[in-house]
Amino acid sequence: MAHFTLHTLLVICVAASLFIWSRRPRASGKVALWIGALLLAALLVEIAGRLLPLSGRINAPVYNLFTMLEFALVLRIVGIVRPRDSWWLTGSLILGTGMMAYNFVQQGNLDFFLVYGIITQSALAILWSSLGLWSLAQRTTRQVWKAPLFWFFMGTTLYFAGIIPYLGFLVPLFKQNPPLSVVLYNIITVVAITRYLFTAWACHLAHTQGSWDDER
Repeated sequence: MAHFTLHTLLVICVAASLFIWSRRPRASGKVALWIGALLLAALLVEIAGRLLPLSGRINAPVYNLFTMLEFALVLRIVGIVRPRDSWWLTGSLILGTGMMAYNFVQQGNLDFFLVYGIITQSALAILWSSLGLWSLAQRTTRQVWKAPLFWFFMGTTLYFAGIIPYLGFLVPLFKQNPPLSVVLYNIITVVAITRYLFTAWACHLAHTQGSWDDER
């Protein structure tokens, strides 16, 4: 029951973020399209993640594939804020994707989370989101918390930092106590809700200010 309630809240938060992002007049800025793409993909994945188990199917493959798309989109957004780091961002994308591929070959299927690949991507996402926050702090002429991207990067950083501890002990925990691992999965749902609350606020600020402020 708790898992269903939390997941429903997560879907609502993602949908609300996407709705606010899409309001007219839409905020300007190069990051706007990519943030919208990330929100739309997240909403579709979370809906699929709820519907697939109801039909007796495993939803892990959907989440595994989404993490790679999500990682690429986050790096693209950082790349707009930090264009001089394009080669480093490309290298990070190759490293994260390569680790996912290695984990898939090692595991043999997508029916369980590609834990080591996701942890690698998460660590890189934390690094780059933190650098995005640092860039905003360096160039802003106002309180940084008034910048929409501050809230986007803060939510992204908190999310990836929050899921790493759970993923770190997921494999042995699932082998020893599968029901407990399912219960503790609520940790990821809670930090995801927090992330999209932050993202919804970022979209609101961008809408009211008319810009994502990524070109300053």
